[in-house]
Amino acid sequence: MKILVFSDSHGRRDLIDRALEQHPDRDMLIHAGDGYDDVSPIDAPTVVRVPGNCDRSVDAEDHIVLEAGGVRILVTHGNLQRVSYGTKKLEALAKELGCCVAVFGHTHHAVCTVKNGVLLLNPGTCSRSRSVDHYISYAELETENGTIKKACINYS
Repeated sequence: MKILVFSDSHGRRDLIDRALEQHPDRDMLIHAGDGYDDVSPIDAPTVVRVPGNCDRSVDAEDHIVLEAGGVRILVTHGNLQRVSYGTKKLEALAKELGCCVAVFGHTHHAVCTVKNGVLLLNPGTCSRSRSVDHYISYAELETENGTIKKACINYS
């Protein structure tokens, strides 16, 4: 299953639209908050989204657990797990929910690393970067038969 992951678009759809054009074979799109409505409507077989701290008018769960290609994935914005101060709470929540992938946003910093057996995947931001290089980015995740085949960050 081919998944495109976005977060922190804050009303900017240009990178999302470009990525969708470059990946017509996608099976799923995930948005990890702060731009909840930026992925509606989107032409994708499945769209999964959670609200972020800036999506105040959205009444939806702060996290979702889904299965894609036999892999359990936690999707959350990360502000409630205080990811700006570290990922221990996020890692613990993922493990508690039986997930080997935790998709999150909030920090505007792209992350693709494994900690304590959990793939932490933050696509960064597709609007306003807080990194010194000011890159905007999104992530790709590919799963199949219960394994992660690909996880990477794409910079623009």
